This record gives sequence, C-alpha cells and structure tokens, in this order.
Amino acid sequence: MRHMTPWTIGFLALSFVGPFACDGSDAAAQAKTENIATQSPPNDPTNQSTESATNTPLNPTSQSQQSTSKAGDQQTGPGDDSTEAVPTQDPSTQPDNTASSGDASSATGSESASARLQLGAGSTVQWAGNKADGSGHVGGFETIDGHAVIRGQQLERLVVKIDMTSITSDNAKLTSHLKNDDFFSVDQFPEASFFSNSINNNATMTGELAIKGKAHEVSGPVNVEWTDDGVRVQAKWIIDRTRWGVDYKSSVTGIVADKAINDEVPLTIDLNFVANGG
Repeated sequence: MRHMTPWTIGFLALSFVGPFACDGSDAAAQAKTENIATQSPPNDPTNQSTESATNTPLNPTSQSQQSTSKAGDQQTGPGDDSTEAVPTQDPSTQPDNTASSGDASSATGSESASARLQLGAGSTVQWAGNKADGSGHVGGFETIDGHAVIRGQQLERLVVKIDMTSITSDNAKLTSHLKNDDFFSVDQFPEASFFSNSINNNATMTGELAIKGKAHEVSGPVNVEWTDDGVRVQAKWIIDRTRWGVDYKSSVTGIVADKAINDEVPLTIDLNFVANGG
C-alpha cells in the first residue's frame, strides 16, 4: 500500500464531506428564500388590498347607496327626493297654481288692453277774445267730435275735431265776423282739429292743433278724472292766434294799441269721453 502523505489524506476527507456540506447549505438557503417569498412586504399594496377586501364585506347594494348618498350631498339633482331639494316643477302637476296664474294674467290683460271712448254729451271748448282796453267777448262751438284711447287708467291718445262753422259768441254780429276771412275763413277751412302726441302721467299733454290748414304743436297741463262711464279731461290753455294766420287787429298788423285785439286766446276745454258715446 502506497504511503499517503498528510496532504493526500486531507484532500480525500474534503472530497468525501464537501458534497454533503454543500447540500445542507443549499437547502437552508432555499428554505430561507422560500420563506422570504411567502411573506409580503409591509407596504405592498397588493397585500393591503387583499386585507381590505378580506376585512370589508362585499355588498354592491351598500356601496351603491353610499355612492348615491355622497353624490346627493355634493349636488342636488332634478330627481332628488331629499327635503332640501327643489325638483323641476311640472305645470301639469300644479293645476291650482296654473289657474291662479291664468286669473292674474286675465286681470292684467283686461287692465292693459286699450279701449276707445267716444266724446260724449256736455263736452265743450270755449274761447275768450280780449282787447287792450279790457273789454272782450267769449264764445264756443256747437259741434265738436272726437275720441280718446285709454289703457287701464292711463290716457294714451286724444283726438278732437271742431266744426268751425258752428262757432258761437256772445254777439251775433261778431259771430258772423268770426266766420269770414278776417278770422277763420270757415268756408275754406270748415274744420279745426287737435291730435295728441304724448300724454305724460295724465298730467301734461302735447299735440298738434290745426286751424285754417296750419298745424302747430301746443302743450299744457291737463286734469284727468276717471268716471263711472269713462274719463273726463279738463284743461286751460292759451294759444297765440297769429301762429295760425288769424291776424285781424293783432300785433303783427301794426294796429294802434287801443284798437288791438290780444294775440293770446285763452281756451277752456272740458271733454267727457264715454264708452258708448252717450
């Protein structure tokens, strides 16, 4: 038998034990690796999700109700049944309100609808002519016609037509004189008229006054009184007759003062407008 040196004996021993030692170390390492793989990290979202899913009962109905409740807290929709919600109003489900609204509309419509009233009996337009010495005459017109348009209790329009051939005065000779060309030339201009352009709050009125074929704007205060039958309009205006070419013995003719007739002619107007023209 060959003699073995110590180095030879050590090599053989290592060769015999080494495989078993390596197998044990590998098994321990493998077991440790498997143990690490089995445990999830503390902050692993997969692990947290699994625990949450495990600990919370899966109830779709409950989740749906919670979602609906949260949405309702954030915003009230048209179909929300909560007491604080204001659902969309359905006119068909509110017959009482609709009827009430209809009644109000009818009343408003009735008040706002325009109506035409005819000039009634007892209406007058009177004039006065004065001289520089203080003397004078008064008169009027036997035939006048016209109408008024009202909306509720607002006078909107007024029209008056005067038959100039029906002019009167307190002196028969003067009445005839007023009809000839010195004054109103009634054969050529048988009608005078007034058409309102604006009426402000039943207090002032502006319109066009036409005499002898000439129309000029006039304005002044009016008194409007509502009656059982319609409306009464009263006014006292002063016009300058020379604007319409009524120049006889006026300031434009250069007549001496003591013979002159004043240019200003006061008009007293009292008109009754009624529904049936009575």
